[in-house]
Amino acid sequence: DCEPTTCRHYDDLDNEDSNSSGFTFGNCISSSETREELDLKTQRRHDHNKISFQTFRLQYLVAFTAIMLADGLQGTHLYVLYEGYGYSVA
Repeated sequence: DCEPTTCRHYDDLDNEDSNSSGFTFGNCISSSETREELDLKTQRRHDHNKISFQTFRLQYLVAFTAIMLADGLQGTHLYVLYEGYGYSVA
């Protein structure tokens, strides 16, 4: 862990005179880390986030599809029920 006061953000490597407000806790650069190591860490984090999002998207689409199919099936039975009670569906 690096101290918030001595911590430099990964993006600050390209812009040394940037004056960013706030603290950075996620991408702290120690003196032993090279830019290539940071790029590798960033790529791994990006890959993990991409896989996590794809998993979430698949789970969401499965649930959404099941709900839409259930609603569609229920709708056809409701029309018959409404017509049985004498309500105009159209």
